[in-house]
Amino acid sequence: MKKRIMAIVFAMAMIPTNIGVVQASSETNSTTGNMCRTNTRDNMRSNHMNLAKYDGKDVVIVENDPKSDSRTVGLYKKENGKLVYTGKRVNQVKGKSMQLWKADKVSINGKTCWQIGDNLYLKSSRVAKINMDKMKGYGQEASNFGNYPETNTASESDTVHVNNLNGDYVPVMTLQKDGSFAESINRSLENDTDWQTDKVRKYNGNIYCRVASNEWVNATDYVVTE
Repeated sequence: MKKRIMAIVFAMAMIPTNIGVVQASSETNSTTGNMCRTNTRDNMRSNHMNLAKYDGKDVVIVENDPKSDSRTVGLYKKENGKLVYTGKRVNQVKGKSMQLWKADKVSINGKTCWQIGDNLYLKSSRVAKINMDKMKGYGQEASNFGNYPETNTASESDTVHVNNLNGDYVPVMTLQKDGSFAESINRSLENDTDWQTDKVRKYNGNIYCRVASNEWVNATDYVVTE
C-alpha cells in the first residue's frame, strides 16, 4: 500500500490551467526554461511589468529552467531580419500562478519564435502552447495574461486539482539524473486533492509539475482544475 501524501500548502507558484492542455512544440527540448537571475532593483521592477495588449491567436507559457531558480525570460526584438535581445526580461510567474501570453508563432531568420507584442518576441525553445479547445472542454478559461486583459480573476482559477479516473491514487514521479522520470515506490497523491507547484518540465511528450522536493506528477494525465 502506497503511503498517502495529504494535500499541503506551499508558498510557491501555482499552475493556473490544466497542464494536460499544454502542447510541446516540435522545436522544444526535454529540458525546461530559458531564464537567468537578475539582482538589481531596476531589473526586478522591469520583470514585473505587463506588456501592452497583444491579441495573438495562440496562448503559451514559458517553462522553468532546471539549472536556475530564476523565473524570468528575455525579450527580443527584430532588427535587420534577426532577433536582438532588448535587455529586458518578463516574469514567468504573475502573482501566485504561471503567467500566460497571447502569442503568434513566427519564423525569423529561419528560427521559430513567439511574438507577444509589437516587435517583442520570446525565442526560448521551452515555450509551450496551450490547447485552448481542450481547455474549453474542461469548462476552463485562460487567465493571468502578461499581455492581455484578465477574463477571470477569481482565486479558484489558481487551484490545481489532481485526480486519477482509472485508479485509487495519483502516482508520484521522481526526476532522475538523466532527465527521465520514475514512479516512486512509496509516495502517491490522494485523488481529488489540491496542490501547488513551482516548476514545470517536459519529458517524452508529457508535462510534469513539481509538488514537493523531487516529487512530480504527470500533469498530462492527472491534473485538472475545478
